Amino acid sequence: FLCIWALCYSGDFFDTPSSSFSSSSINSNNSNNSSSLPLVMRVTQLSYTIVGISFGYFAMDAAVITMFPDISSTEMYVHHAVALLSLVVAAQVHCMHIYLMVVLLSEVTTPFVNLRWWLDKAGLKDIKLYTVNGLLLLLTWGVARVMMFVPFYAHVIQNWETVKHIPLHAIVLLLGVPLLLWVLNTMWFVKIVRGAYKLVFLPKHKPQ
Repeated sequence: FLCIWALCYSGDFFDTPSSSFSSSSINSNNSNNSSSLPLVMRVTQLSYTIVGISFGYFAMDAAVITMFPDISSTEMYVHHAVALLSLVVAAQVHCMHIYLMVVLLSEVTTPFVNLRWWLDKAGLKDIKLYTVNGLLLLLTWGVARVMMFVPFYAHVIQNWETVKHIPLHAIVLLLGVPLLLWVLNTMWFVKIVRGAYKLVFLPKHKPQ
């Protein structure tokens, strides 16, 4: 919700730049003067808050899946590792927070994932809520974790003249991490589609 607020309602990100941009601007970029920079280079106090909260969330979640291996997988470890690395770099380079927040919007699927797990463990897979939740998971996952990366990379390409001025290691993460996440998300999406198909078209019959 903080990401949505920052992207949709924070004027700090979308004010018209009042000065030209150069690579030297990155070194002086902070939450007080970033409104004079191009959109992709801006940061705000709210965006730094989101970075900090997100780091704590992923660190805690990584600890949980480490303590309970039965709910973890290699893919999940990779996902959390690159997420934490991206957050650290975002705080270090003081730019590109808008791209980070767009990717963080993919976590909108998490409540549906968690509810599905709880209903499964509670033996409530036959109730209507389980079906509705599964279909909402399918919809949000497809939009927020798969299709979202198309406009994401389109925006990066459109703003390449600005993006190329950030440190090289940040460019590598900006181009590589979303691609890796897209691959992981697509793998999981295929499983979700198969599960949704079975849920809707191959219902389990209750024992007589």
